[in-house]
Amino acid sequence: MILTAYDVFIFAKGIDFEKQEENFREGRFFLNPIPFLGAFNKISNKNLNIKFISLFKDNKAFFKLPLDIKRLKEKKDYISPKLKKASNIISKEPIEYILDYNTQEKIQDPNEYVDSNIMLNYLTGKSLDISEENMLKTYEEIRTGIEIDNNTKTTVEGALFTQIFTRFDEGVGVLVKFDEDVNVDCIPIGGEGKVFKVASEDIDVVRYFNDAKDSIKQYILKTSFFKIILLSPTNGIPNIEGAKLIAKMLGKPLTFSGWFRNRPTRVFKLMPEGSVFYYKLEDKSKLEHIFERFWFRPSFLVKEYPYFDTKNTSGFGLTTIGVVKEEDIL
Repeated sequence: MILTAYDVFIFAKGIDFEKQEENFREGRFFLNPIPFLGAFNKISNKNLNIKFISLFKDNKAFFKLPLDIKRLKEKKDYISPKLKKASNIISKEPIEYILDYNTQEKIQDPNEYVDSNIMLNYLTGKSLDISEENMLKTYEEIRTGIEIDNNTKTTVEGALFTQIFTRFDEGVGVLVKFDEDVNVDCIPIGGEGKVFKVASEDIDVVRYFNDAKDSIKQYILKTSFFKIILLSPTNGIPNIEGAKLIAKMLGKPLTFSGWFRNRPTRVFKLMPEGSVFYYKLEDKSKLEHIFERFWFRPSFLVKEYPYFDTKNTSGFGLTTIGVVKEEDIL
């Protein structure tokens, strides 16, 4: 189904906001499955699970541009790294490879969502032609609010506050696939229960990528290197049998607390969507199992109550798999 916000919305931190003690309500958008899962569980009285989530516009899914793709700050050109053997690196954890961008210019994270065409080119190692037509952004919008006394219908003294909402471009929605059907026309989602319109369309995004899956496998068997890309946030790096983690590019950590059984959960530190993990395949017989586990499936996580469960992942840890080009391995 496709969920489209009628107006701005806010995904808050998941803890109580006391208007008379705080004057700023923080909300940072990321593709967080919990507000959608919680809203649909409540309205359906079910224990649903999210199998797939992405942004969606003009019949195409949009994903966060992988974080190993950077943009030159001055020229605005996009660049990708070389996977280089590390030497003389002092670190808290062993480092076997580094990502080398081979530039003296300042680089930055684009923080953009790109369409399925760009993501497919990225996964198969083709050049990326990123333009305004095949990307979208989210926008922050600051609004001021005041608490209203329900008895007197007047404002509450000292309860003036500001908060950051998120706004999408026109026509942008969120594509969500649950493990069960739920039929509703609209639903309140997020910190202030902003209403989203629901279109019950059966769209199979993964089918678009499946045609390239075999060629990606063959390329990985040839080079023994591959990368896993986060399409939704996760809480940790799982062990992958037959493969060794050799490098990673993580975004700024997300702090998140949700609601479970009418109480806020503890605060989780999440790795954001777009994070990239480089692996060396050490047992080629395990490649098929790796694809079964991580090819557009939500399973890249460490088991942790109450959300991160191998049987019911809540939509966290959705990933896909891409090649590392031969010419990018030094």
